[in-house]
Amino acid sequence: MRGYAYFAAQGIVVTNFMSPLLKYRKCEYELLHYLVVLPVEVGTPSAISAGIEVWSWIISEKPDIEVAFMSEVVTAWSDTIKHERGLFSTSLK
Repeated sequence: MRGYAYFAAQGIVVTNFMSPLLKYRKCEYELLHYLVVLPVEVGTPSAISAGIEVWSWIISEKPDIEVAFMSEVVTAWSDTIKHERGLFSTSLK
């Protein structure tokens, strides 16, 4: 049941919150930032997996924002290293 709720929530995010990002010619940088940061902050395998699905979809639908998007991904990844979260957690060693 939990898996269904998770994918239902993912569908709501994609349909309701992605439309401004895809609708406007200009990139909505704040929305793009949160779409990258939220799965990384949650940090669970399922959140990262859902994030990757959404990110892949964004890039395929709006390739002109790929550079801004990848910049956000690099920043989020760097923050996990800096703050020792996820793969870089000292508790996992």
